[in-house]
Amino acid sequence: TNGQRMPWQQFQQCNWGISPSSAIVVSHRRPKQLRDIYRKVLVDSARLFSSKNPSFQLFNSQPYQSNDLLFSDSAIDFNLLDDRTSYSNYLGNEYLSMLSRLYECPLRVLRWCVLSIYEKEKCRLMKNAFARKNIKPDIDCVSAKNAIECMSKIRQGDAHIITVDAADAYRAQRYYQLVPLAAEDYGVDMESNVMYAVAVAKRTDLTSNLWNLRGKTICSTAIGDLAGWHVPVDYLNAIKELYVTNCHINKHAGEYFGQSCVPGSLDYDYNKLKTNPRALCLRCYAKGSDYCSRSHREMFYGSSGAFRCLTEGRGGHVAFVMHTAVISNTDGRNVDQWARPLRAIDFELLCKNGTRKTIEAYKSCHLLRVPARVLMTSSIYFVLFYLFQYVVVVFSLGLLPDLDRLYIWNMLNFAQQLFGSDTNKEFTMFQSFYEHPDLIFLDATVQLTRLTTSLDDYLGPDIIQLLLRTDPRM
Repeated sequence: TNGQRMPWQQFQQCNWGISPSSAIVVSHRRPKQLRDIYRKVLVDSARLFSSKNPSFQLFNSQPYQSNDLLFSDSAIDFNLLDDRTSYSNYLGNEYLSMLSRLYECPLRVLRWCVLSIYEKEKCRLMKNAFARKNIKPDIDCVSAKNAIECMSKIRQGDAHIITVDAADAYRAQRYYQLVPLAAEDYGVDMESNVMYAVAVAKRTDLTSNLWNLRGKTICSTAIGDLAGWHVPVDYLNAIKELYVTNCHINKHAGEYFGQSCVPGSLDYDYNKLKTNPRALCLRCYAKGSDYCSRSHREMFYGSSGAFRCLTEGRGGHVAFVMHTAVISNTDGRNVDQWARPLRAIDFELLCKNGTRKTIEAYKSCHLLRVPARVLMTSSIYFVLFYLFQYVVVVFSLGLLPDLDRLYIWNMLNFAQQLFGSDTNKEFTMFQSFYEHPDLIFLDATVQLTRLTTSLDDYLGPDIIQLLLRTDPRM
């Protein structure tokens, strides 16, 4: 530890520390008489089957082409311990202290913001799965009605992290000072952290194309979502299908489409001018306070939900979704009742040149190639309130240190190695519940990748300009 080297024979003078040898343990419920028998068997075995015995050697694994089988090959005998020896006495305070330091995490709790009871249940299962593997920091699940409320909670220190689409990520950075931590990767060939915004129609609906959507029923992922709203609205504005005045682009888009389902259209946080037409919610599914909400409480929310909107009930004419929506929910890949009879060949992509292509041709027939969803966390960690002699003193701890964000990433990276496979029977990070897809992460995610650049660099200037064109108040 002083930077010098020594011959290996001088290990007593040159080592990292001393650790207790391996121990043979037994349940304390075993009677003392039985434990004494165990001790005698071990001592007699070590004496009878020593290194001098030609027939069998207790501390030799070479005949079995391995090392340290049952016992260490370097052992020569057993040292007996009495019944008063506990694990703490055997290991010693110094060694136990070192072990406790190894398992300490300076970031004690990670509060994950979720948007529905279904996400909260998955968050609870994720919390328990991580705890069973001693993955730190511990997870706590914090509920909010939509992504905007989550951003506010994170800024205030009531939550720490949320997964959002690229448009919400930009809002989170601009108005709530959040920063990117990681992005979803959908395994699109050799491309990382990208997806394709596409328009999907039924193969039997020959009248729908991107040039005649006036009065059509639209199924969107959500209001303010990049792939499901900003991209198609920007395209329609570019080809002069939409005529926008006074920057009320959502209002004019809603009047352009027919009765549709664009979840969140009537949420105050996404409709502060109160000009979004009610028609944008008339084809949504949920009832009561969940109706048309910008969360999984609305059955037609998200990419899979918008595709379901296209296929169920009175259905829709066109769904604006990400490229994985059809593939993930057809040909038996989704066992939910609504998706079982669906076949990919019954749906087509609408191309910008007025033609159609098969679902697999999304790279040559899409509205835009867009960034994947992002895990956003706070740049302001928390504020400490200290009460001393009836005076409240506020200590601002400023920016969340890069080291703490590294702790979070290390936790997620290690966790996805254990729970990233869809075949894991204990817990799967990238798989959701029956009838409720894309909880916390998109089900199409194959891994998370760490983002080391700024959000502006990740999104790119073209995406940022698109967001500003389609939401000037952003």
